[in-house]
Parts: sequence; structure tokens; C-alpha cells
Amino acid sequence: MSPLDIVLIVGGVGYVLARRMIGELLQAKAMLVAPVVLSVVGVFRVRDALPLSAAAIALIAAGCLLSVVVGLLRGTTVHLGERDGVLWMRYRVSTLLLWLVNGVLKVAMIPVEHAVSPASAHAANQAVLLSIGLGVLAETLVVLGRAMRTGSTVVWEKGQDGTPHRTSPAFDQVRGWVRDAGGGGQRPWGPRDW
Repeated sequence: MSPLDIVLIVGGVGYVLARRMIGELLQAKAMLVAPVVLSVVGVFRVRDALPLSAAAIALIAAGCLLSVVVGLLRGTTVHLGERDGVLWMRYRVSTLLLWLVNGVLKVAMIPVEHAVSPASAHAANQAVLLSIGLGVLAETLVVLGRAMRTGSTVVWEKGQDGTPHRTSPAFDQVRGWVRDAGGGGQRPWGPRDW
């Protein structure tokens, strides 16, 4: 990974963290597209490191699994609240701490990767975007699962230039199934949420 890659990753993650600490409209489409794109780019980065040894594959899988587990935990800490009739999300301090834990664990894996072999470490290094993408996707799926069980409107895409926010019939249908399956209607927050 080049220094430019590191700057771009840190800058991108920092931007997302800052926006979500302030609180932002929960936009299902944007929340799903970004981690999928990161994951696909990550797969192509890993493909560039082919052929992979069994040790490299194991290290990549361990790093991705770690990110997914921490992402699932992060998703449970994101605050959901209604504002102007639609659902918003905001990171809590615990969410940021889990981002920090993920980063510390990734850095702690570097000596292990180098101890296995330099080629394996290089391959694992190429999987950073894949790992981040899968972790954010795991977080997103937990947040959207929680959002589907609320009584608030979940926006699919934010309206532009004064146009109203859009919802998705397909997303709303899945949301109906989730709510019918036994978890709908409760608001997990108090009246003075935002």
C-alpha cells in the first residue's frame, strides 16, 4: 500500500466518522453502495497479489473476519433517531472506540503477517480496502436491520435541490417483512432525540 493509499483511506474514514458523529440522514442506498464499492475495489487489489499462498489466504480471511465482527458490533452502537419525520443516525463514543479497536487490532496483526512471510504480509496489505469494505457493510446491515424495525420513514435516497426524499418500494417491502416477522413499530429512543 502506497503512502497516497494510506492518506486516502485515513481521510475517507475520518470524513465519514466526522459526519456520522454530528449525525446525518440515514440514506439506505448510500449506506449500501459505499461499502460494496470498497469491497469490490479491495477484491481487485487482492487479485493483483495473485497467486496467493495458503498462509496469505488465511491472513486475509482473518483480517476480513475481524473487520466483519467489529463492524457487526459497531452497528449495534449507532444511535437511531427521528428528525423531521425521517430516520437519522449518529455515531456514539462507543462506535468510535470500536473503530479504534479495529485499527489497533489491524496494526497488531502486521508483525504476525511479517513473521509468517513477507509475501503473505504484502498480500494481506493489499486486502485492507476489502477488509474495510466488509466491516462497513456488516455495520450497515445491522443499522438497516434496526432501522427496518422502527416506525420511522427510512429514506432510500436524499432529495436534491428541494425535491423530496425518495423511498424504495423494494426496500419498503423487505422492511414490511421484517416488521411482520416480529420486531416492528417500537421506537428505541426518547422524545427528545435530536
